[in-house]
Amino acid sequence: MKKNLFIISALLFSMFSASAVKHSVQDLKQTESTFEFSQKSPDAAFNYYFYEALRYKQLQKYDSVLYCLAKCEDIYPMNPQVHFEKARVNVTYNRLPDAMKEIETAISLDSTESSYIDMAMNLSYEIKDLPKAIHYAEKIHALRPDKNYYLMTLASLYAENRQAKEAIATLDELEKQVGMSLDITKYKFANWISGFHDKKKAMAEYDKLIAAYPAEPQYITAKADAYSYLGDFRNTEKTLKKGLKKMPDSGVLRYEM
Repeated sequence: MKKNLFIISALLFSMFSASAVKHSVQDLKQTESTFEFSQKSPDAAFNYYFYEALRYKQLQKYDSVLYCLAKCEDIYPMNPQVHFEKARVNVTYNRLPDAMKEIETAISLDSTESSYIDMAMNLSYEIKDLPKAIHYAEKIHALRPDKNYYLMTLASLYAENRQAKEAIATLDELEKQVGMSLDITKYKFANWISGFHDKKKAMAEYDKLIAAYPAEPQYITAKADAYSYLGDFRNTEKTLKKGLKKMPDSGVLRYEM
């Protein structure tokens, strides 16, 4: 009995949902007949449909959203915001190729809007098109050089695409903006090893960090860990002993020994 009730409830819910969507579009069409959107007032018509699209998006009535956006596109096909909103709806439906097409149209109409390029970068990554993701990451960094997040994203994309030289150069640029940090040093170390198999230059990144912050024992232990990762246990021990000689009271270094 409970199973039957569940099935009936599910059917009623699906019927209600379909009916709700249908009525949303029907209501829009009925409303249209009460408005006189003449050719003399396309702005009024565009604004009406665009804000209705945003309202229906809040209600998660995406068929109605697309209907309104299609009307907007009929009025002003060169409006990039319409294509941006269509891309977002396609993402909701997991239609990523369609979303990509719409967002690239938006970018072709306005290549200075960072939110469009950010979306294109993320979509490219989602569909596993790394070269395209890098293209948009470079583009958005050029637009927003003040956003360190995009530099880090660009460096990560370069590294994932096995472009170690570009990754290191980008991390150098980031380091100039925000200063040295253990995270940046680790990323540079990883790229020197994976891209060039250059242990000397990889370890030199830790030397620069320690030289910049000589009183920070955790950077010495990080260097020792890097040697351990490379299988160089002799230099692991040597690094820790050298650090203890400089900072004999360091509990961090004593613990590592």
